[in-house]
This record gives sequence, C-alpha cells and structure tokens, in this order.
Amino acid sequence: MEHEHEHEFVLEIPEFEHLSYEVEEGIALVTLKRPEALNALSQSLLEELAEIPELVQQDPEVRAVIFTGEGKAFAAGADLKEIAAIKDPFMGREYALFGQRVLAEIAALPVPTPGAPRARRIFVVGQRAERLWRRSEVDLLLLACRTLGLGLERLTEKARHEAVNRIFLELLEKPPEELYQAVLEEAIRQVPGAEAGSLLVWEDGAYRYKAAFGYDLEGLKALAFTREAQL
Repeated sequence: MEHEHEHEFVLEIPEFEHLSYEVEEGIALVTLKRPEALNALSQSLLEELAEIPELVQQDPEVRAVIFTGEGKAFAAGADLKEIAAIKDPFMGREYALFGQRVLAEIAALPVPTPGAPRARRIFVVGQRAERLWRRSEVDLLLLACRTLGLGLERLTEKARHEAVNRIFLELLEKPPEELYQAVLEEAIRQVPGAEAGSLLVWEDGAYRYKAAFGYDLEGLKALAFTREAQL
C-alpha cells in the first residue's frame, strides 16, 4: 500500500541581532531593533537588512512587506557615530555605497501580486502604535522617498539603455526585418503601462504592418496606408 506524504515548505530564518522578521497572513513584518540608537542604520544592521530581499523571494506566502522600527523612531538614518569613527575616505565611501545598494535592492524588491500581469514593487514603513508624525520623521521619509525614487529611475534608465544597445548591436549583424518583432516588444516594455502595439514600416510606397503584439498580425498585413492618408 502506497502512502502519499505532503511536504510542507519551511523557511529557515537567520538569527538576527538588530532586527526581527515575522510573517502573518501573507504580510512580512520587518522590525528594526536598535531603539537605544533610534534604529540608526549601522553597518551590522545594514548587513542584516541585505538578507531580507532573499527571505521574501523564497517565501511563497509573502504578498506585502512592512518595515517598522522598535521604540520612538522608525530609523534615524545613517549611524553618525559609526561614520565619525571611519578615518579612511575610501572606507567611508564604501560604507555609504553599501547602504545605498541595500536600500535600492529593498525598494526594487518584486513582491508578486496574485492575478496581476506584472509584479508590483512594495515598500512600506509603519509603526504599530498610532501617533502623529514628527516633523523630523516627515522630512526623513521625504528624503528617503526622493533618494529611492532617483535610485530606481537610474536603474530603470540603465536597463533601457542596455536593451536599446543590445538591439542596435543585433541590427549590425541581422537584417532589420528579422528584428521588427524584437524592436516592438522592447518598445512596449519601455513604455509604462503599455501592453500591446504594432509596428508600421514604409515599404513600396506605403506604410505596412510588420510586427504586432496583442493584435492579429496576419489580419493587419492586409492593410496599407499612404503618407497622404496619414495627414
């Protein structure tokens, strides 16, 4: 007689010193635990935060992530005492770049949304106890949002340039007609919210459809437009 055994997914969570990681009803709660320093982002805390994206990606139950802080503040920013102790300019630069990389990776973390055609980026800061925001906290949050926004824009712009350069290099090796579909699909990816499109090419005195995504290309091939008809 055969017996079927169900294998339950068990995620091994590291033993963190400066933060905690809990998951309840699909929500991962990450709590910074340096209340004596207003949860300032020290090197050791950043190293632990760097492990969070992998934890979230490995856990199929997680649908959102909340970052919060223990004590009076969410996070006071960089650990100024630790920074002041760095005497080597090169080490100071590496310290700052490491913090930027960690926060950028968290901000760009794709958390899957059930039923959605694309992953969503979720970055939430919160605190369990209800209270009014302090002015310093509002300023810090605005600064963090601007920093993360610029970081994401640079990453997106870099990815766009790399994709365009890749197609350009392919054009040097292949006839243009072999890349019409690839060019169109890349254009759709680069336009926020775009999910369909078509590509017209001037050929034999008329514009003709050479590629389509989300449309019937065979049906479109029967159509042609002159320049006068486009005016």
